[in-house]
Amino acid sequence: MLEFKSVSKRFGQITALDDVSFRIEDGEFVLIIGTSGAGKTSILRLVVREFAPSEGEIYLDDVSVHDLRKRDVPKLRQQVGAVFQDFKLLPTHTIAENIALALAVKGVPQREWEERVEHVGNLVGIADRLHLFPSQLSGGELQRASIARALVVNPKIIFADEPTGNLDWETAEGIMKLLARINQEGKTVIVTTHNREIIKEHKGRVMEMKKGKLIKDTNKKHEKAD
Repeated sequence: MLEFKSVSKRFGQITALDDVSFRIEDGEFVLIIGTSGAGKTSILRLVVREFAPSEGEIYLDDVSVHDLRKRDVPKLRQQVGAVFQDFKLLPTHTIAENIALALAVKGVPQREWEERVEHVGNLVGIADRLHLFPSQLSGGELQRASIARALVVNPKIIFADEPTGNLDWETAEGIMKLLARINQEGKTVIVTTHNREIIKEHKGRVMEMKKGKLIKDTNKKHEKAD
C-alpha cells in the first residue's frame, strides 16, 4: 500500500505538488497521466525519499517515509523498482552486469546472481541479449533491460516514469503489455505518461495530474467531490 496524505512539494516559488492525496493498494496497476511539469516525476522522487514533502505525509505499508532513519532509506528504495525514460544503464557494462549491480547494492550473495539475472532476462524477453552492451540494443530492448534490473531485487512496487517516452508506438505497446503481465503476477505497477493513446488500451485506474494537482482519479473511492 502506498498513500499520500495532503502532500505538497515546493522548490522556492515553484509548486511541484499541491495538496495531493491518494491511496494505491497492493496489486493495483495505475496510470498517472499529465503533461511535462504536472508533478508526475515528483511523486516518484518523494516515494523513494530523494527529497521530503513541504507538507503532508507519505506512507508505504503504513510506515511513514518521512520518519525513516537515514540508514533505512536504502531498504525503502529496494521496495520500489524504478524504471526511467532514459534507461540509466551503464554503457561500459553488459546488460547482465547492469542487472546484477542491483543485486550487489542489495547485498544478495554473488552465487545467486547468475540464476536471478537469467530469470528476469527470460521474464522480460531479453535472455539472448544479456551478454551484450547497451549500445548494441534497441530502445525497446533497453527498456526491457531497465525493467529487468528493477525486478531482479523483487520489489513490492514497480514505478515506471515515462517508460515509453522515447519509443515508437509498437514498441511502447509491447512495454505496456509487459508491465501489465508483471502486474498480473502480483506486483503493484505505477506508470507515469503524457501519452493519452496509452490510456485507451489501459483498463485499470487512471490518475490525472495538472500543475501539481490531482484533478481526476477513476477509482471512485479516491475522487474528490466537485
